[in-house]
Amino acid sequence: MNNCDKTTIIYLVPSLIKSGPINVVLNIIRHLDRTRFRPVVVALQRHKLEAKRGNRTEFERENIEVVGYKYTHWQLQMQTRRIARRLRQILPADAVLHAHGYYPALILSYLCDRRTMVTVHNICDEDFRLRSGALMGRYMAATYKRALRRIGLCVAICRTMQDFYARDPRLRLCTVSNGVQVPAALPSAEQRDEARRELDIPSHTRVLLYPASFNPIKNHASLINGLRGSSGNFVVLMAGIGDTQDECRRLAAGDARFHFLGYRKDMTVPWAAADFMLSPSRSEGLPLAVLEAAVRGLPCLLSDIPPHAEIARNLFGDAADALLFDPTSPDALRRTVEANLGRTFYRDEIRAHAVPLYGAQVMSDGYMRLYAGEAAE
Repeated sequence: MNNCDKTTIIYLVPSLIKSGPINVVLNIIRHLDRTRFRPVVVALQRHKLEAKRGNRTEFERENIEVVGYKYTHWQLQMQTRRIARRLRQILPADAVLHAHGYYPALILSYLCDRRTMVTVHNICDEDFRLRSGALMGRYMAATYKRALRRIGLCVAICRTMQDFYARDPRLRLCTVSNGVQVPAALPSAEQRDEARRELDIPSHTRVLLYPASFNPIKNHASLINGLRGSSGNFVVLMAGIGDTQDECRRLAAGDARFHFLGYRKDMTVPWAAADFMLSPSRSEGLPLAVLEAAVRGLPCLLSDIPPHAEIARNLFGDAADALLFDPTSPDALRRTVEANLGRTFYRDEIRAHAVPLYGAQVMSDGYMRLYAGEAAE
């Protein structure tokens, strides 16, 4: 089969900076049937941190064509129709156009005569308000929801999100859960011990891992405020950088149990060292870090927000409530951590539940059915 027999899939993304949505695109493409589909990634901006935190190398390693533009935020917001007209002239008329992100969705809304779909990665009313403030957040959410009505198919990344957007009967909706790469095997005891030596953690200490950018949505301050008052024998590994990291370092000062790992491209060592995944986040789509923990067999202690609760109940059933806590209450976080530190969890069982739900191959299979024109759920 040659290229002209394949369906071209154009993935329209904001930039190639590492983020949840960009990792989702990469994992979809990694598992595409290349005898049927030809992927092309179109990035609208060149992010200032792309050289340090970009994914371009990973896409190129997978033999994926990448096309980059250098539009500004102002152009993407105020000249959306003009950009759409330009892309209309360039992109193949028979391609499937698949948007990920706010600006890509706005652009696709002006290409409604093409075959379009958008993966909806957040609950826009909540996420845009938390990221951009009340006024700008309301404007962005209203603009985004108007755009979705003009796009052929809206793909929610979890059932919770589909329920939110289903309030608008004008949207054509389905769900394909996010998926992550599944490691070939769980880390051995020797690998766990080596990882802990590298991170200077005693072998008998329980390790809680939170890989997330430092910003108010991720709620690191509540984590630190809650666990400072605990006498538990644990360490917290926080992998990431961001606007609130200096404040969090000040909050944690004097307590050696809080480890700030900074930005790490390779998370192999922290994952191998961890006993638990911990996330106090205030808002999420379907968080890849939690899914990565699950396919590694790690129990997840999570803020009780709808996407977290959905994952916990899918994996742990009736036992999920013991793993969830109120994200507004540092004391609730502390009680949940302390109640679970001594519990026995079986990693093989967690992994066995997680892989059929949240593996990257399962996700990619779901999108391939949509690209092939099969009925949405």
